[in-house]
Amino acid sequence: MSLLREAIESVDARIDAVSETLRRLQRPATGPTDGETPEERASDTGPDRSQRGRA
Repeated sequence: MSLLREAIESVDARIDAVSETLRRLQRPATGPTDGETPEERASDTGPDRSQRGRA
């Protein structure tokens, strides 16, 4: 029983560490550029760059 508890505690600790790493990765290092949101930059759904600056 004690080995099982230790294994569970170890898995819980790893889950916590991975969760924290994912939270850090999801935070933008800098603010949005060119009006894009971090989600737009990550998914390439932002403004079409080929049309920017054209009338």
